[in-house]
Amino acid sequence: MNELIDLYQLRIFVAVARHLSFTKAAEELYISQPTVSLQVKNLEESLGTKLFLRSPGQIALTPAGEALLAQAEEILSSSARLRDLVERAKRRDPARVQVGVSTSAMLSVLAAVAGTVEQYRERSRIDVKLANSGSLQEALLENRLDFAVLSGPVDSSQLNTEELCQEELILVVSPQHRWASVGRLPLRELSQEVLLVREVGAGSRAVVDQVLRKKRITTPRLLELSDQAALARGVTLNIGPGILPRRAVECHLASGLVREVAVEGVHFTLPVQLAYHQDKLFRPLEREIISTLFQFCERPSSQ
Repeated sequence: MNELIDLYQLRIFVAVARHLSFTKAAEELYISQPTVSLQVKNLEESLGTKLFLRSPGQIALTPAGEALLAQAEEILSSSARLRDLVERAKRRDPARVQVGVSTSAMLSVLAAVAGTVEQYRERSRIDVKLANSGSLQEALLENRLDFAVLSGPVDSSQLNTEELCQEELILVVSPQHRWASVGRLPLRELSQEVLLVREVGAGSRAVVDQVLRKKRITTPRLLELSDQAALARGVTLNIGPGILPRRAVECHLASGLVREVAVEGVHFTLPVQLAYHQDKLFRPLEREIISTLFQFCERPSSQ
């Protein structure tokens, strides 16, 4: 048995298996029927087994043919994705790197991203896209970004991740709010107030939802805001309590505009991580940039 499988033969086999017809497969692929028959025969010889049962006027897959078909379409699809990745890489400016940074993670890695951009500004053009984690994950899956710094859980199995740091989320209220003088807030109280949170798709929102589900807390009434500044402003105006990264409200806490409230039995932690497509082939410059980013975040890179 030959260990190598010819993708051309595999593509012909899939067409024949789909139509259960050598003639229709030939028409689909714009090749002659004898060529189809010959390539299927060569593939069978290479694998050492029959893939089709042939009888006058009809063909059917053998068990070996069915097993091969189950994997062949995935192999051809992966091959097409790899070709697309290579073509995209060929067309791209070799000195241009496209990076995504989620809005929830931005405060945690602002110095790291700024320092990295400054270090490489003479050698490359680093384009930074700021959006919520959900939008950036979609861009990574569509190969519109080289890599991204995301906050919160990453949902897709097609994305690889490496942790950069952890960000603490805290519950804050206006000094006029009834919780402002509470030492520790019972967890069940969260369901009794309108809670200010980020929109669905934001990393911090995913963490809050995940913790509340795990603790079996009835989903509180939520007021969604699309950026941290608006959320912090809403808290200072006493519209409701909010859950925010500590870094986002450090100045508000220091000036007394908001107060931190500890919640019994809960610690909101926002993971900040590097994410990239599992099929991503890093260019040398990208590896350097990622290594520098990890150095700024005080963690060695595995890249």
